[in-house]
Amino acid sequence: MADIMTIEQMQKGSLNLDTLEAWVEGAPNTTVTTPNGRVVPTMSTAVAKLTTDGIMQDNKTQRQVNTELDTKINSVSGGYFKAFDTLANLQAATGMTTGQVAKVMSDSTTLNNGDYYYDGKSWVKGYDALTDAKNYTDTLNTATNNAVSNLVKKDDKITDLFDLVDNEGNIVAKITNDGMLYIVGLDKSVQLTIAENTNNITDLNDKLNTYPTDDLYSWLDNEGNIVAKIGVDGKFYIVGLDKDIVTTLNNFATKSTGGDGDIKDTSLAATRTLKDTFTQSVQTVLNSLMYAQTGAKAPPPLHYFKQNYTIDSAWINNINQFGHFNSERLTIASPYHDDGGLCHPHILEFYNGFRGYRYIVAITPYHLSNEAIENPCIYGSNDLINFDLLDGFEQPLDVRPTPTFSNGHNSDNVLAYDPKTGELICIWRQTLRNPNNDGVRVDALWMRKTKDGYNWTERERVFKATDHVLAGVAGSPAIVYDIGSGYWYMYLTTLSSTTDAMRLFRAKNLKENAWEYVATLTLPFKPWHHDIKILGNKVCMLVYCRSPDPTIYFGIADDFTNFTWTQNLLLENNAYKASFVPEFNTHNEISLKILYSSNESPSKVSEKWRMYMHKTNFINANLGVTL
Repeated sequence: MADIMTIEQMQKGSLNLDTLEAWVEGAPNTTVTTPNGRVVPTMSTAVAKLTTDGIMQDNKTQRQVNTELDTKINSVSGGYFKAFDTLANLQAATGMTTGQVAKVMSDSTTLNNGDYYYDGKSWVKGYDALTDAKNYTDTLNTATNNAVSNLVKKDDKITDLFDLVDNEGNIVAKITNDGMLYIVGLDKSVQLTIAENTNNITDLNDKLNTYPTDDLYSWLDNEGNIVAKIGVDGKFYIVGLDKDIVTTLNNFATKSTGGDGDIKDTSLAATRTLKDTFTQSVQTVLNSLMYAQTGAKAPPPLHYFKQNYTIDSAWINNINQFGHFNSERLTIASPYHDDGGLCHPHILEFYNGFRGYRYIVAITPYHLSNEAIENPCIYGSNDLINFDLLDGFEQPLDVRPTPTFSNGHNSDNVLAYDPKTGELICIWRQTLRNPNNDGVRVDALWMRKTKDGYNWTERERVFKATDHVLAGVAGSPAIVYDIGSGYWYMYLTTLSSTTDAMRLFRAKNLKENAWEYVATLTLPFKPWHHDIKILGNKVCMLVYCRSPDPTIYFGIADDFTNFTWTQNLLLENNAYKASFVPEFNTHNEISLKILYSSNESPSKVSEKWRMYMHKTNFINANLGVTL
C-alpha cells in the first residue's frame, strides 16, 4: 500500500477530479495512481484492509488508528525504482520488487511514456493525467488553498460517527450523527449541496435504513441505522442520495447543461447554408455573449436579426390565397385539454434547434373562449405540424390574474431574444378590468426569461399601457431588436375596429420606464394582431385585421415603418392571429409557413379556435447571398 494522501497534498491541488472519482468508485483490491505518480488503494480496498487487520476498532483512539495505519503503510510500500529513457530498457531491467514504481521518459512512441508499477511479474502502465491534471491543478490551486484553510480545523471533542483526519489531527472529512457527509471545500454537507443545486431537497431522515446490508463496509448510527456504506460494487453511498455519490454528481452535471447534454444532433445544422448566418454587425454583438459568460444556452433565433442574404419586395404579390381547406388542421394538447381551442401563436426558429426542437412556439389555450385558461404556454416542434408542450418547468408561465374588485385575463403572448444576455423571453399582455374599483382598466405587458429553456425568471412588468397615452390597451405586442441602433422596437394595436393605426414604441432595454413613442403607422386596413420578422435585409409583417372582414395581410419594408402590403391572403373570414417563418427550396425560392387559428365564428364547437398550418407556394424573390 502506498502513502496516504495528506492535507498538504490536497492544498497543492495534486488530486484532480478524475482521480477522486476513481478513488471513490474503484473496485475492491485495486489501486489508483495519482497525477504525481503515487499508487493509492481505492476507498473500498483501504476500508476492507483496515477492517480485516482490526485497525478500525471502537476502543482505539484516532491517534492509535493513525499510528497503526502508518506502520502498515510503511510495511507494504514498494517505493520508487528509477527512470528509463525507453520502455524496452525498463522491461530489460532487473532487481525490482513487487509494488515498485518506475517512469519511462522519452520513448519514441509517445504512449509508452509515463508511470509504471511492477506487479511481481511485469511492468504495468499506470494512470497518467498529463496535461489535463496540470491545467486543472493550476486553475484550482488558489481556490483549494482558500477552501482548505477555511474549513480544515482541529476538533478536540470528536462527536461524529466517523472522522477522517490528517497526521496532525485536522479533520478533512467526517460523517456526523445525522448521516451528513462533510468534506473539505464545501461549507455544507454533500447531500444538501447536491439537493440545493437540483432544486429537489429530500427528506433525508426518510432515507435511513433503506440500503441493503450485504456491503463491504457500513457506517451506523447509535440506533443501528445505516448512514453510509461502501457497497459490493465498490461505490460509496450516503444518506439522502438514491444513487452513489459519483453517479449522482455525473447525473447532476448532465442536467445542468439544460437537458441537451454535450453531444447534440447536428442533422439540422448540416442543412444550413450561408444565408442562414447573421451579418457581421449582428455576429459581432452575438460574440459578446462568449466574453460576457452569462451562462446562456439559448441560441439566437433566425429571422430575428439581419442575415446574409437579400430579397426584393415584389415577390409578396405572388403569394397565393389560402384557407382552411388547403391548410392542415392541427391537434395540440394544452395543460387544460388534449385537443382544445388555442390562439395567439408566435414562432421562433433556431439554427440547430433549442431544447431538441427546430421551432419554439408560444400559444395561449382558449377553449370555448374561456379567459381563465388564456395563459402563455411554450411548445416545441420540428415541423409545425406536431407539437410538444415543453417539460422541465411549470406550464403555463402565468395563471389568470384575480384582482380584488373585478376580473382579468392573460392574452397576446410573443417571444423575443436578448442578444446581450442570451435569454429567450416570453412576453404576454395582462388585462385587469377594474383592479382599483375606480372604473379604470389596466393593461400591462409582463415577461419571463430563460437562458436554458428550463429555468425561467420570476415575472416582471415590462410595459404599462396607462403610462403611454397612445398605447391604447397595448394589444398584440410584436417585438424585434435592431442591432444597428441598439433599440427594441415594439408594435402595438389599440384593438379597436374603428382605427387603422398601429403604434410603434422603442426602448434601449426591457424596463417599463424605458419606452418612448416613435410613430403611428397608418395601414390600409384595421389591424388587430400581427407578427414581425426580419428576412435577410427586409422587415416583414403578417397582420390579422378584424374589420371589416377578418383576414390576413403580409407586408414588407426596408425600415421599421414604411410597409408595402399584399392583397387579402385569406379566402375565409373566420381566422385569427397568425405567425410565420420563411422556408427556402434548393432553387432559393421562398415560401411562408403560416401558423394561425380559427376564431369563435364557426358553428361547430369542434372548429372554434382550432390551430392550422399553411405552407404557401414557392416564389422567386431574387435572393442574393451577401457573404
